[in-house]
Amino acid sequence: MMVDTKIVLGDCRRELKTIADNSVDLIFTSPPYADQRSSTYGGISVREYVDWFLPNRKNFYGYRNQQGLLS
Repeated sequence: MMVDTKIVLGDCRRELKTIADNSVDLIFTSPPYADQRSSTYGGISVREYVDWFLPNRKNFYGYRNQQGLLS
């Protein structure tokens, strides 16, 4: 059996546009350290992080296959 592995690192708003629906086995998101990683998240405060993250998270489900995980 051949296993095809690909790791995609980048802004989900940009990278998800390049991935086929129902093709992902695992989506691993970064933890909510947005206030400590200002160069990555633009200095989003802990209170604002949830409002920033949840709309993006909803988009992940269309890319997962039926056995796929979202972590």
